[in-house]
Amino acid sequence: MFKIINNNIMKKLFLFLLVVMLASCSISVVSTTNPCGTGSSIVFKKGKNHGRVVHITQYHCGVDSVLCNDSVEECFIAGNELYESDPEKRKSALEKTNSQNTINYVAINDFEPDIRKMALARTSSPSTINQIALRDSEPEIRKMALAKTSSPSTINEIALRDRDPEIRKMALAKTSSPSTINQIALRDSDPEIRKMAIKKTSSPSTINEIALRDRDPEIRKMALARTSSPSTINEIALRDSDPEIRRMAFAKTSSPSTINEIAMRDRDPEFRKMALSRTSSPSTINEIALRDSNSEIRKMALAKTSSPSTINEIAMRDRDPEIRKMAIKKTNSPSTLQYILLNDSDPEIRELARQRLSR
Repeated sequence: MFKIINNNIMKKLFLFLLVVMLASCSISVVSTTNPCGTGSSIVFKKGKNHGRVVHITQYHCGVDSVLCNDSVEECFIAGNELYESDPEKRKSALEKTNSQNTINYVAINDFEPDIRKMALARTSSPSTINQIALRDSEPEIRKMALAKTSSPSTINEIALRDRDPEIRKMALAKTSSPSTINQIALRDSDPEIRKMAIKKTSSPSTINEIALRDRDPEIRKMALARTSSPSTINEIALRDSDPEIRRMAFAKTSSPSTINEIAMRDRDPEFRKMALSRTSSPSTINEIALRDSNSEIRKMALAKTSSPSTINEIAMRDRDPEIRKMAIKKTNSPSTLQYILLNDSDPEIRELARQRLSR
């Protein structure tokens, strides 16, 4: 009986001492992946008065205990965000290791950008490089990884979606994918990147869409310069909001209907003059001579027309005396001249009509 009580007391005492030891050491058992690639579990103890991880059950990465300092039983798992440790020691450990598994792990996971850069510079793993190029939080590191990758899918994904315009430019310069280039030319938020993509694309449909719809006038000009589509050129000449772009398209068109439409209806008088000088349509010339709001344009149309009815109508009714004089000099209609002699409000014009009748 005494022995049983004694044993119970000893057991309780042992358990009490164990609890006290655990509390004083703050032991935590953590299962993690060995960066050496063995998949072993590691037990860590974090001391009360310092922030580093102390390794209790050591392991070795093959012949080199790369990230483990055996003499002080410390293991610095570079890249493991769950544990705090000295970055300088992680750098030192990283410089010594030749383990690609360790280097790749650090390149992807270390919470210090400088250490991730060091590891990225040393890795030759395509999957590691691609993951960093796509996902790292630091633009400089993503650039570095993009420069190293040769994966078309990674390059295209970055060109389309990276949040940094400079990185998207780098990726666009590296891609040869027509669909990626066309998507960027049509949709990238940065005008400089869209310009770069337009220079690279050879897709007529993409060029035409940009020429018609891009929100940046300079980009529409670039696309217009590259298109040879008559329908696109005509649409731009008639509808673009920028006068300079409309003129550029007008210079490229050879469509009589487009030229005539511009001559009669464009809101820019100078542009109407340009179109009038190119049209040979009698009905367009006559319509302009009779109806255009700009007197200079009506004069120009009157000089081009040979229609007696148009000339006579202008001579009798144009609101500009100078234009009526021009028309009187062109008409050969006695009835028109007689009407003007009796009805025109301007004495000079009536005298001119009288002189013409007396010949």
